[in-house]
Amino acid sequence: MTTQIRRSLDLQEILTTTVSQVRLFLGADRVKMYRFGADNSGEVIAESIHEQRLPSLLGLRFPVDDIPEAAREMFC
Repeated sequence: MTTQIRRSLDLQEILTTTVSQVRLFLGADRVKMYRFGADNSGEVIAESIHEQRLPSLLGLRFPVDDIPEAAREMFC
């Protein structure tokens, strides 16, 4: 997994490879990575979906009210 992730110096490629490798390792349907803003809203900055069976959330921003406070604290 780490070998695949370290093959690039481009941040977006690293993030895309990371979510893909984690999804494969976990056998999950979707893995996504958020970037939290100063106002605690979140944006999906990388995503991997098994066989594209789910709608993509990549690039979507979620207001602070959509992300429960306990989850935000764990993520941050």
